[in-house]
Amino acid sequence: MYRQIMKPVSIGMLCLTILTAFVLATVLTQSLHREIHHRGDMLAESLADAIEEYSYQLDRQHIQSLIQHVLQIDDVQDIVVLDEHLRIQAHTYLNDIPNPILSRLTPMNMLDDLDDYDAIAPIKGGDRGVIWIQLDARQVEHPVRITILILCLVMLGFYGILFLMLKYYLSRSMEPLHHLKKIMSDSA
Repeated sequence: MYRQIMKPVSIGMLCLTILTAFVLATVLTQSLHREIHHRGDMLAESLADAIEEYSYQLDRQHIQSLIQHVLQIDDVQDIVVLDEHLRIQAHTYLNDIPNPILSRLTPMNMLDDLDDYDAIAPIKGGDRGVIWIQLDARQVEHPVRITILILCLVMLGFYGILFLMLKYYLSRSMEPLHHLKKIMSDSA
């Protein structure tokens, strides 16, 4: 009788653990991606504000200095500064901008090709140009994966302890039935 009760309960607890871990991982991943996108937007906006004064003077040396400073932030991978005609004013690439990136920085593709790791901010409302920042996906995804793994392990541990407690209390509550069954078989 005890095993008949515990088998469906253990399967149900395992399914509940997996479902809960999946739902929490999905919610956490979406929340972290929103936070990452927001962080990229904030970096781009603050850099756009800092560059605004230098864009009037076309002071590329100071603009380059500012973007190199922002590039030192761990999860920032690339930065491109475009003028109001979307001509490149400064960038953080060693040589020329790679073609796949360059094709994303055209007027037709700029806003359509954004992903979670891209941020664009206008300089003076777009009148003085645009800042494009690409965050490093490896720097961002690693903490997300670690957090999800830890969350899943905590959920498994929680439901494991809950299962053991349930098993203990069910076995204790079944003792009188086992005792009664033994008395009935001895008397027969």
